[in-house]
This record gives sequence, structure tokens and C-alpha cells, in this order.
Amino acid sequence: MTSTIEMTTPMGKVNAPYASVVHYYGFVQPGKAPDMEEDGKKCYCLYLWVPAIIDELGVRMISPPEGGWKPGAGDFKQEGVEDALAKNPKDWFDTWVRVKRMSVCGPTANPEDINDQMTALSVLGDDDDGDDTYKETRHSKYNSILRIKTSADDPLKALIRGVYQIVFTTYKVGEVKGGFLASVGTNIPGCVIATSPEALKKACMGGGAAPAGGGGGGGGGASAGVNFKCGCGKTAEGDAASPPS
Repeated sequence: MTSTIEMTTPMGKVNAPYASVVHYYGFVQPGKAPDMEEDGKKCYCLYLWVPAIIDELGVRMISPPEGGWKPGAGDFKQEGVEDALAKNPKDWFDTWVRVKRMSVCGPTANPEDINDQMTALSVLGDDDDGDDTYKETRHSKYNSILRIKTSADDPLKALIRGVYQIVFTTYKVGEVKGGFLASVGTNIPGCVIATSPEALKKACMGGGAAPAGGGGGGGGGASAGVNFKCGCGKTAEGDAASPPS
């Protein structure tokens, strides 16, 4: 997944990939309970802890996932998602993503303050059909990408220390059916990501995940250079599943 940072190659200037990317594989269908509902839409969430100001945060959502992509070490996946994707490989929906800054934020914010009563202070961005990283051949261009750059001039736009809620949902209100691959990318070491505030707090405070930036206990095959520590109990290894960049 590419960032806004440009790099020069023999072929000219290209956008550099994020240093670390974590993927989330899911399947939406009628009757399946979401993490939350907002504006009549079923929403699935990840929670991100940022220990210090970061330069950029990238969020992408593709539906349906390509059949050859499989969850890698450190990726998140809903229970039963692999069977659902195998049985319904062509089911898709119009994706939509949003990033919110939560109430645990600022210079004095600490992981022990993370709780399920946090509220959203502001929406940093959202996107419907903006993805420019994947050449979609299965339907019209309905995939989403959001790249948020920190702002030194506007504190409300700065990616400061604290908790961020990343929301993955549908453009359409009501019931939909289809698989999705969501991705979150950063360039700065030390970020932690999980599927709930409780799991995020546990991961931040040493609840079994391997240390960001290296291998170690509880992770399951972490490698040097890792930037994400995951509340799934494994350390992300970048684009291990090899979805599109």
C-alpha cells in the first residue's frame, strides 16, 4: 500500500510503500453482528495507539478480496472468514472508511487510560471510492483509500500521541453481503493496533504481543524491522499476505 512519500527510481518518481502494513480480512452478511452501527451502517473497527507524532496514516478497504490473498502472521481475520470467502468469492460491496481521534489523546495520554468508554473527539477523514493503488477489474471503482498527513500548523489535524478508531463499513445503508480486505499502514515504529479498546490496552502494556521493532515471545515469527505490534497476539510482518501495493 503506497503512501504520499515520493521516491526516485530508474523508472521515474513513484510513491513509496508504507514501512509497515497490517491487514484485516472480513466478511459482511445479513444477520452478522458488527462491532457497532453508525448512521444505519454496520461497522467493523480497529483501534490504533500512536506513542508520538507520526507523519502519515494510510487506510484502505477493498471488496472483494482476491482469492489468492491469505491472512499472514500478524494479520487480523474474522472467525470463519476463510470459509465465507471460499464459498462466496464474488460477493462484494461499495466500501467506505473513516478515521477518528478518540478522547484518550495528547501529551499526557497513557495506555492505562484506554477504555471502552472513550468517545470520538474529531473525524480526521473518510473516503468512499478514492483507491488508486489497485486496478479493479471485478466491478466499477468502488474501493476506498484514505491517507492522512500530520499537520504542524493545525493541531486538530496532527497525528499526535493517543488512540485512533479506524472504521470500515459500507457506503450503502442497510444489509449488504461480501468479503473485504482492510489495510492500515504507517511509517514510524512503535504503533500498536488491536480489534477492541481492551485488546489495545493489553497489547500496549505487554499483554503477550512481541515488541514492536523486533521478534520475541508471544508473537509467532516476528522479524526485525517490525513497526506494528498487534492486539491479535502476533507482531505484524508488513505485507506478509502480499495484497496489492
